[in-house]
Parts: sequence; C-alpha cells; structure tokens
Amino acid sequence: MGRRTRTGAVGVLLAATSLLWGPALPAGAQDADDFHRYRSRPDLPIPAIEVTTHEAGTAPGLNFVDVRVPAGSPGRDGRLIYDLDGEPVSFRPGTPRNYHPLTWFGQQAAAWFDPRTREWVVEDASCRELARLRAGNGHVADEHDLDVSPDGRALLVVYHAVTVDLTPYGGRADATVIEGVVQEIDARTGEILFEWRSLGDDGIPITDTYVALDAPRVDYLHINSVAYDVDGDILVSARNTSEVIKIDRDSGEVLWRLGGKSSSFALVGDDGPSWPHDARRRPDGTVSVFDNGVGRSPNYSRGVAWRLDEDAGTATLVAEWRPEPDLYTAVVGSNRALPNGNTLASFGTTGQAIEWRDGEVVWTSRMPGSLWTYRTVRGSWQGAPVEPPVAVAERTGSTVTAWATWNGATEVAGWELLAGPDPGSLRVVGAAPRSGFETQVSGAVGAADDVVALRAVGGGGTGLGTSVPLTLAAGSPDAVVAFRGRDDTVVTRALHDGVWSSPHSRGGIVTAEPDATVLSDGTQLIVARGAPDGLYARFVDGDAVSRWYPLGGQLTSGPSVTPGPGATALVTVCGADGDVWATTLLRDGRRTGWRWLGGDCRGGGTGVTRAADGTVVLASVAADRSVRVATTGADLVGRWRSLGGVVTGAPELTARPAGDAVVSVRGIHGPTYQQQLDPRRGWAGSGWRNLGGDTTPARSPSTVIDDRGALRLLVHGVDEWVFERVDPVGSGGWRRLWPL
Repeated sequence: MGRRTRTGAVGVLLAATSLLWGPALPAGAQDADDFHRYRSRPDLPIPAIEVTTHEAGTAPGLNFVDVRVPAGSPGRDGRLIYDLDGEPVSFRPGTPRNYHPLTWFGQQAAAWFDPRTREWVVEDASCRELARLRAGNGHVADEHDLDVSPDGRALLVVYHAVTVDLTPYGGRADATVIEGVVQEIDARTGEILFEWRSLGDDGIPITDTYVALDAPRVDYLHINSVAYDVDGDILVSARNTSEVIKIDRDSGEVLWRLGGKSSSFALVGDDGPSWPHDARRRPDGTVSVFDNGVGRSPNYSRGVAWRLDEDAGTATLVAEWRPEPDLYTAVVGSNRALPNGNTLASFGTTGQAIEWRDGEVVWTSRMPGSLWTYRTVRGSWQGAPVEPPVAVAERTGSTVTAWATWNGATEVAGWELLAGPDPGSLRVVGAAPRSGFETQVSGAVGAADDVVALRAVGGGGTGLGTSVPLTLAAGSPDAVVAFRGRDDTVVTRALHDGVWSSPHSRGGIVTAEPDATVLSDGTQLIVARGAPDGLYARFVDGDAVSRWYPLGGQLTSGPSVTPGPGATALVTVCGADGDVWATTLLRDGRRTGWRWLGGDCRGGGTGVTRAADGTVVLASVAADRSVRVATTGADLVGRWRSLGGVVTGAPELTARPAGDAVVSVRGIHGPTYQQQLDPRRGWAGSGWRNLGGDTTPARSPSTVIDDRGALRLLVHGVDEWVFERVDPVGSGGWRRLWPL
C-alpha cells in the first residue's frame, strides 16, 4: 500500500486558516483538444479522460463524476459517466454537484445536487426524475453528501448560520458561526425523522476547531460526508475539526470521535485524519476516509483506514493508499471500497482517480488540464435513455456516411444504417460495431434513397432505438429553420417532403435567435442580429453560400422574415426606440430604407408573415409582455390591437394555405400557446390554447409549413432538445427531434 508517514500534521493545521472559506481551486483556460468533439453531438464537448493504467483485477463498473470546468473553457460543467477505458457513456450538461450512483427502493438510480434549488435530484437509468429531496425545519440542504438507506431513509447535510459571542475565545461578539446539522428524512414524504445539531447539548465544542475564531464568519466544523454505519448509526466527516464522528441515530449522542483535539481513540501507527473527506465503514469493519493532509510537510493526500477497538480505545492504521509520486488536493476527494475488495480513491482537484488491488495500482484515470471533480464513484449501471439516438449523415455519390450517438445507452453493441425513398421504406444498407460514444457507419444507396436513419442494436441483434429520419435531398427545401448555435454561430435545418435534414453550420456571430425562410426562387435566406450590432443576411442556393451582407439598423431583438414577391423578403425588427421597423430585402443583398410601423416590441421582439391574399400580419410583445398584432396592406402602416397573454421572447407568426395565420408564443411559465387569426373575422384571434411543454425562456418557438400544408411547430425544451408538434392547432402530441 505504499509509504506510511507519521508527521505532526494536525499540529500545524492552525496555519491553514486561509482554507476556511474555500481554497483556490484550479483555474485557467482549457485547450480545445481537452474535449471530445462529435459530428452528431456538437453540443456535447465531453472531457477527454485519459486512462493511463488498466490492469487485470480492476473492479468492473462505470465511473460517475461531476465535471468542474474553468470559466472561459470550451467545455461545460455536467455529470459524466465514463467506462474503464475513459470512453464517455453519458454526459448531461448543467451545474450538478456530487453525482453518484445509489440504490433507490431496490432499483438502480443516481443522485446529484442542484445548486439552483438546493435540492438533491434522484433519477433513474433513463435520466427521468424520481424524486427531489429537501431539508426541513426551514433549512436548505448542502451539496456535500447524501446517503439513502434500503428502506427509504435519507441523510442530508445542512449548514446553519448562527450568531455566537466568541469574545471568550478572542473572537467577535457577533460572529457568524456555521453549525453543522445532520437531518434524516423519509425519502418519500420528506418527514424529518431525526436531526442532530453540532452546537446542541450533544454536539461538538467550537474550541475543537482548527480554524481561527476571530473571523467574522467561522465555519468551525464543516461536515463534508454523512453515511449510515452498519448498525444504523451515523458516521460524519468533519473537515475543520479534523475528525470522524459517530452519532447515535436514536438519541443524538456522540458515541465516539476519531482524530482531532478530542479523539476517543489513541492512534496507533499514525497521526490520524488531517482535514478529511468521505468517512465510511468498509466491509472488513475498518473506518476509512480520504485524508487531504492539509498542513503536512511535505503536502500529500491519501486514502487511509483504521481498525477501531472501542473497548481498548485504540485506532490502528491498517491500510494507506498513497500514490507514488505523491498527489495533493487541499479540498475534496473520495475513498471507497469496491465490491471485489479493491479501493478507489479520487484525488480531487488533481483530476486523478486511482484504484488499488492488494497494494498495487491497477487502474488510473486523469482529467485533462485543470478539470476536476468532487468525487469519483464507481457503480454498475444499465442506461436506457428516453431520448432517441442522434445521427447526422452526408451523401457522396452513391455512398452515405453517417455518425450516430446515443447519450447514456449502455447496451448498444452496434449500429445499422437504414436508407430508402421515404421514412416508411427504410432498409439496412450498412452496419458497424459500436466504436465508442460516437460510431461512423457507411453504406451504398440508390438514387432514390433520399431518407436515412441509424438504428442501435443490442448484443443479439435486437433493435434498441432508431434516430429521427434525415433527408439527403438536394435542391430547394419546402421550409428551413435557423437556430443560434452554442458557439453563437447560425445553424440551419431544411425540410424536404416532411423530413428534416442534418444540421448545416452557416457561420456568423449572432447575438439573438436568427430567422430563415425560403424565397420564391427556392433560395434559402437567413437573417440575424450580429456583432457588431445590426442586421445581417446570408443566402444559400444549393451548395452556393453567399457572404454575410451587413444591412445596418439598431436592433434590440432578433429579426423576423417572410418571403415576398420576386424573390424578395420582408424583415421586421424591434428598434432601439422599442417600436417595430421593417425593410424589404432584395436577392442581391441590398435592402430598401427602414420603415416605421409603430407598435410596442419592448417585451420581446417581433414576428411577421404574409397571408395568402397578400396581407402582411405583424406581431410584437409589448412592455407588459402581452401580444399585439396588426394587419397591413401595401403601405405598411399597421393598426395594433392586443391579444393579451403574458409571454417571454418573441412571437412567431406563420400564414397557412387556408388563408389564416397562427401566432405561437412561449408562456411566462414555460408552456407554448397558440392563437389562430381568422381573416373572415377581421383577423380576430381565437383565444390562447395551451399546447403544454416545458420550454426554455432563452429561445422562442419556430413554425413552418410543410409540403402537405401542415403547420409544424418547433420549440426548445429545458432539457436542450428541440420538440415538434404538427397541425392542426391544439391537437397532436410532441415529438422529440434533436438536441440543440
């Protein structure tokens, strides 16, 4: 198990008071090569985990980490599962904390802390939310730990600020002391079953801390792990008193303390824990921690275990997991026994995790650059995501090449490339074994095979899931939509015969959602608010893509565009004065002068469409977040009236072949609403209809008309996927399409 060191680490901890409020964590820009880039999932820059050791005897399973990415990095924070070769299995962007597997009422599950709501989220193997666990008694939970018992009890950590007179100890009369609280709740009902408070009668004296007591805020205990012991009592790791505490779950009495100033045990062969993390009872009966070793000279961190003799009052060092050369992480880390008897230790801010078997290193992984994680926890996992596989494809002559991913799926053995003239006539034209998070598949196709899809297959050849079909058709599309990509460039997808294409990157640097349309000559037109501020336009005619034409203007929102006669287009924007303005864009990239249309678009932006009879229909979101509409003739002077509602973002307008128009908006609480504007009743509205869905406030709906004349509504879900709903208004269901 490597070297053992018996330094007086605890005695010099007083010098480390700068760690009280949170030490400096790794910072600095990451190189783009530190992240995997996938053709089918450009939205997922996943850290490139390097596995430097993988020997026989490594424990099976997958590794769960919460990825912490420095500001300015090309990557994203998120919860990551990766295999023993470092290959990603699942990555969910966000700001999770302490991601780990657990057993939830007998089924496999995972949990992570949501710092926005201060709740623990429990989800199943399909990433569907099972529960949210909250602290009670007016407290909020902390991210440091969660432990769930087989019968559905959950241990939570709370940091409770209390005003305490510390003048007897050289401190302030009104010092804010952070009390450590452990709560046990019923995981189903949230009922508090037990609570222990560190400043209570059965608590821990403030003077047992190793941090200075003269600061305005004193985090004297700093609980960073909580776990059930084998007898049902509770083990707590207290970083700032440098100890492990055992608490009687029935009475709240402190049964013993290992390490620190008031240890219940004489330490044999070791100096005890030094600002530890992750206290656990191991299967062999020993107690282990991840020992950060703050204050040791030289600095090093380790995993360590002691055998306790409560009758004799001794704690004997029996195992130490210390790499060569040393690694040191002043904060965070974990140390876990694995089912096969191995030990996995995560060295926090170093980004490294190391597994030992019988004293020898059998597995090592390293995060790139300055990325780090709170813990690395291994568990068995069978992922079956609810979203479909994602694919992109391109055709060169008679060969189609496609790339497929299925984020979170663990049972995929291979992929089949399907092709045919339409979605109902697909056949297998190629296959390949799974080659990692993304797999490339090629196959030969006929001239009429304009539609492809990718099907994931299991070990026995059983189909597990199929991607949304993609069109390979060339020529003018029936419709086109534009999105603002994660790198602030424009991304488009075209619609041919009811099937969407793979995404196309159109460049640019945009500052709001772009819009796109198909002109009367079949050319695609993209309009966007760009940087520097102003309106920009780009034309796409087959493989020919124009430059971005700067069109000027002072915009406060993204533009809206509708085709006009003679390959022209009418573009509306919200001006700097909060009013609606319009210009006509010509096919050569020139425009007419700006025309004032009045209205009020200060609440979110504008929408425009041209009805079958030539009437121009306008919409805006006013300062009070209600929707306003106007209809105009050739003079483009509108009269505005209110449709009511309380919405966020810009309105979306689309004329239908029947002669009416539909306005779509995002309600302030997330659902999408639609209203029909009927020309037979003076373009009066039908009233808002709630279409449901949980959409992101950062993006507005999009609507297009397909080759059958059906209205297709696209919205952006909070899970970062695009969903589609097809005509008629208010009927049908949502279909998941692709990630943003």
